[in-house]
Amino acid sequence: MKAILIILTLPFMTLTMAQTECNPADHLTAKNFNGVSVQTYVYNGECNFFISLRTEAGEEKYFVSDQGKLTSFVSSARTFPTSTNSRSTGSRQYYLRPIVRPNISFENDASNNTLTVNLANGERLIVDTASHKIQEITGANWRANPHGFRQFRRNGEIIGEYVHDEAGCINCSAVDSRLRGAEETYAPGGILIDSLENGVLSSSRFRRGEDPRGLLNEYTVFKDRQGRECSIRNRYLYDYEYAGSQVDGMVFKFDNEIDRVPTRNGALNETLAEFLSRVCANEGIPNFDVSHLRPDGCPHCGTSADHQPSEEFTDVFSDLLDSL
Repeated sequence: MKAILIILTLPFMTLTMAQTECNPADHLTAKNFNGVSVQTYVYNGECNFFISLRTEAGEEKYFVSDQGKLTSFVSSARTFPTSTNSRSTGSRQYYLRPIVRPNISFENDASNNTLTVNLANGERLIVDTASHKIQEITGANWRANPHGFRQFRRNGEIIGEYVHDEAGCINCSAVDSRLRGAEETYAPGGILIDSLENGVLSSSRFRRGEDPRGLLNEYTVFKDRQGRECSIRNRYLYDYEYAGSQVDGMVFKFDNEIDRVPTRNGALNETLAEFLSRVCANEGIPNFDVSHLRPDGCPHCGTSADHQPSEEFTDVFSDLLDSL
């Protein structure tokens, strides 16, 4: 009887651990694992997973793309007279490079209450589906943001709440006059990534209400594995879409849109490496480490031939580099 039970449970174990790849045909399809929602979303050819977690203070979402993007988004669960969208939601954008996987995927282990997302840079983001918290991001120096929600209290009662970020926020200083003089406390929400062990990390500052990449003159900070920082204005990193005079969307210039095949990732890594080498040298950082974006330092990035940019990319980035 024991042997029969083992045989019967094997198919279930196989199903729970099966990998689900990001498939554009599954656009807006969502799956639920112990209350953790994973939705597939496609934008401009980029395949994303939206991972939604519920916490006591609010909601955390992590947007993971096949181009190395990782967005930490927080949203307050409470509504107050002082609540507005520009105060109750906010995000910080990261890019984790190099890209070594042709696609992203996830797998759920119900027996251990873990959901593992296989990231484009070859690392893993692991979610504890019981606690709805990020358990680990392999290959990254990261931490939970202890100041994700800024709470205002009178007589022990919360009378207002803003999303917040302790590591630099574009628009978090203003406070509604009705909350002045209240006691301020904080609750955790979102994550902060400080650096990658083997690669280059880019990070925007946190912005309430809107995408921080939408500010053309705001800086994105690139960090190498030694912790050296190189700041570059957004206008040089993104192609912008407009609705009238307002930014309505943007695409990272180093995304793989021209031809989406695995060897293309090597060319993107090489193009980013060349871009950072030249720009960071101009900024007084001649030794910014891009070795993990190139074949010798990235054994999973493809051969030297795979790293040759297309003629179209070469033209675009030659013009960009010459303009800096």
